[in-house]
Amino acid sequence: MHGLTDRDASTDIPIVSGCFMLCLSDALIRAKGFDEAYFLYFEDFDLSLRMGEFGRLDYVPAMRD
Repeated sequence: MHGLTDRDASTDIPIVSGCFMLCLSDALIRAKGFDEAYFLYFEDFDLSLRMGEFGRLDYVPAMRD
């Protein structure tokens, strides 16, 4: 995913990093949230792979709080 820019949104990406995730509640519930078997690393990758089964994952670098 090195080809992603910090300006343009990208759709249908396979994995997202968990520094900030905005999720639809229904998809998060269907994916059963974070897997407690992951202590610290890759729990966000696991969740994004499972949530990708219920919808599209997008990268939106312009998202701000």
